[in-house]
Amino acid sequence: MDLTHIIRTIGDPLASPCADKIAIAFEDRDEVTYGQLRVDVQERMSGLAAHGVKAGDRVALLLYNSIDYWRLYFAITALGAIAVKLNWRLSAEELQYAITDSGSTVVIANAEFADRLTFLGHQPHVAVFSAETEFAIPGTERSAHDRDELIGAEPMEFRTAPWPDDTPAAIMYTSGTTGRPKGAVWSHGNALSYAAMQVMEWGFTPDTVSLTSGPFYHVGAFENLLLPTLLRRGTAVFMQSTGFSVERCARVMGARSATRALLYPFMINELVTLGDSISDTLAPLRLLVTGGSAIAPSTVRELRRLLPDVDLIQTYGLTEGGAISTVSEPLDAVEEPESTGRALALTEIRCCIDDIGTPLPPGQIGEVWVRSPSVSIGYWERPDETAATFVDGWCRTGDLGRITPRGRVQITGRKKDMIRTGGENVYPAEIEMVLSDHPAVSDIAVIGVPDQRFEEAVCAVVVVKPGHELTEDEFRAYARSRLAGFKVPKYVRIVTDLPRTASGKVQKFHLRDTYSDIEVVA
Repeated sequence: MDLTHIIRTIGDPLASPCADKIAIAFEDRDEVTYGQLRVDVQERMSGLAAHGVKAGDRVALLLYNSIDYWRLYFAITALGAIAVKLNWRLSAEELQYAITDSGSTVVIANAEFADRLTFLGHQPHVAVFSAETEFAIPGTERSAHDRDELIGAEPMEFRTAPWPDDTPAAIMYTSGTTGRPKGAVWSHGNALSYAAMQVMEWGFTPDTVSLTSGPFYHVGAFENLLLPTLLRRGTAVFMQSTGFSVERCARVMGARSATRALLYPFMINELVTLGDSISDTLAPLRLLVTGGSAIAPSTVRELRRLLPDVDLIQTYGLTEGGAISTVSEPLDAVEEPESTGRALALTEIRCCIDDIGTPLPPGQIGEVWVRSPSVSIGYWERPDETAATFVDGWCRTGDLGRITPRGRVQITGRKKDMIRTGGENVYPAEIEMVLSDHPAVSDIAVIGVPDQRFEEAVCAVVVVKPGHELTEDEFRAYARSRLAGFKVPKYVRIVTDLPRTASGKVQKFHLRDTYSDIEVVA
């Protein structure tokens, strides 16, 4: 079965009637029914095919969140072509790299990104289309075609036979926490399996209303929650791409009667500051999914007070690993807050001691390996990296972790993030979890910095909550009261924010570069 199943079966007399039901909603501003979505997808299939798009071609999407993103995604994949979901935060040079690396022959973009596409002035073989009206590409004689050219005069019929499971459907460039991005390829089988795995795990129904808050180029806002919601004929709601406002998000969740939502930890931190007002506004909410970093225990306690009927689910995963690999259960937030839960449905996890996947017993730290039907089929045009990362169906995540006595996964950090100080191994995730409970801490990242005596020293980079004050000495004193001496940060730096990827992961390589000479400066 392929992704097109979700659209092709709309109106099937043997399926639940849904043609007049709202399929996708943009906040409380715009919406489309299932019946109209099917026609819209077929019209865009016709338009893309008329411009030469065929099976195997790559079509780059440089777009803000919109209902049209979904129309185009389903149309591209229905043709057997591959949707290249581009991060619109990238620079011109980075976009050129991704478009060239993927070999995209069509780029569909918002006009706001025109100044980052000037390199296409010298690549006439790449067709450029606007998501809205025609726009000029600065510094070139080229203009993007009007969006209407992507809409065919007659809806195109779907292919009779489903695309094979291993047919590539999307390329998503990894978040780049460790350097140059690689294109993780998701097949039709990956995407549809991942949707089904979430349905199995969380029991989606036609009454489900799911909301996500991130950009669509990332699985956290697109494949997470929303794709399984469409599979089960619920309603998928999304927020605008920029200018996140927790007040607006809460209002939309209330207006759409959201039953499930995905918010990143910093968003949940802001949500609980709204106080008792959210208890009524978010009354229909039953499941709140998060991930990317740990949530402070104090935030968890306040969330439970305000929304006692909501299950907070901490997750762990990465794009090439099939997105979410572990999910917590409600009691884990209290009994084992440092863990990211157990394996998602149809997922296997082990912590390995070597490069051939020899598993370690519970309690011992090793590299986390994951295996599931949603694990990426490989990196685009990177056979060596594919062979090194994907082994017998397993994905080597590059993260370190252990299996706890309760059968939960505890992530201790990236292999490259582990700090070696004075002969001891220090795992940043453990320190971050403990120190994030300080009442003045809004956000924290722990890194290793060069140290002449001990090889590396622990450095905590801290964001302080508005209205609070915190000195470096006060914070170190707090750390000494909670941690072993060798884990206490030698350096503490107070900053206004941390560099993060769209999925909420801290880009620690930026922090390590910034503080690489901290010993000299100090």
